Formats: sequence, structure tokens, C-alpha cells
Amino acid sequence: MSTPVWIDVGVKVQTNKDAGKAITAITNANPGKVTSAGHGFVDGDLLLLVVPSMSDLNYRVVRVDNSATDDFELEGIDTTDMPTFVAGGAFAHKLTFGATCNTIQEVNPSGGEASQATWNTIHTRRTFGVPGFESLVRIEFTSLRDITDPALIELRKAHRERPAERAVEITFDDGTKTYFYGTVHCPMTLGGAAGTPVTTPVSIDLKGLFTDYAS
Repeated sequence: MSTPVWIDVGVKVQTNKDAGKAITAITNANPGKVTSAGHGFVDGDLLLLVVPSMSDLNYRVVRVDNSATDDFELEGIDTTDMPTFVAGGAFAHKLTFGATCNTIQEVNPSGGEASQATWNTIHTRRTFGVPGFESLVRIEFTSLRDITDPALIELRKAHRERPAERAVEITFDDGTKTYFYGTVHCPMTLGGAAGTPVTTPVSIDLKGLFTDYAS
């Protein structure tokens, strides 16, 4: 059992995303295998997948495993029950996490709850329901306002771009890692109270699922 604690946590922000390699197939298997001719990726590379036909892979950060010339596996990603891949508009972008953050004080998540799609009929008194759309997942950070911090510099840069998007890597004290990708809000506004350090809010609205690795 691994129970990470918010102590000795490493946080890195994506500083580069390459032009991407076209994806022509993804298997429904455990783990999923991606076909991409002459992709050039090696084991351990971190990629952002853009796969419109597979919502659980779309805008998701994954790690390359068992790389071959024209294909590679998605480490730890079971695609067995995902929708069948449809060719067109799918890419794998290699990511570089080059900015380390040393200023975060608090992390607060919100969203992810499913709405209820309900219905009833004239034949019963009961109302029936199934899970509907999931709400937007947002990760909010309270950060010290250090204008020299490499990660804050990168996040502020992202905030001014269109699209304002970056990936984040979190490494916990037990070695486990979490990755996510989304839209960045980092206006570098000022907060705090008398006699306390100046803080600034940062938030990221996720566009894809979290990806977790044991190491």
C-alpha cells in the first residue's frame, strides 16, 4: 500500500511539446499498443496523446514502453474497454518537463462529479437515473509569489498563450508520480495578509485524465 504525503514533493512543469507524430492505430489491449511509423520515441519518454476517437486517451500524458521502430506500448494503460480507435487527427507529442517548482503551499482539487441524467414514466412512481457528464476538474494551487521561480515563469507564459496549456508532473515522497494536462490560469496576482508571505493563485483545468505511475 502506497500512501504519499505532501512532504518532499517534486513538481515540474512542461517547457516543450514537439510537433508530434501521427498515430495510425491503437489496439484495445492491456497495455494498449500504438502504431506510429518511424516515431523515434524510446522507453521512458513522456508523451501527450491527442486521440479524438478515444476520450480516455485524449489529452492524456503517457509513458512509452517496449518501443519498436513503428510502434510502442502505453505503459500501465489498459485500453481493452475503450472505444475503438478511428484514424484521423491523432498525434503523439513528446514532452519535456524542464521547469521545477519550489513555491507551492497548498493544493486543492474540485470537480469530476457526474451529473444525473434522470427520467420517469407514467407506469411507476419511481425516478430512474444514470451518471451523465462529468464536471470540469480543476486543480488549484496556492503559491509563494516568487518571480524568479522557473515553473511560475513558465505557467505565467502559458497563461498569456492561446491555447494556454501545459502538462504537470508531481513526484511524491514515496516515488509515485502523477501526470496531467490542462488549461493554465496564472495571472500572478497578489494575495496574503499582514506579516505573511505574498502568495499568488494558480489553477489548471484538466483536459484529460490523470495518469499515475508507481515510480
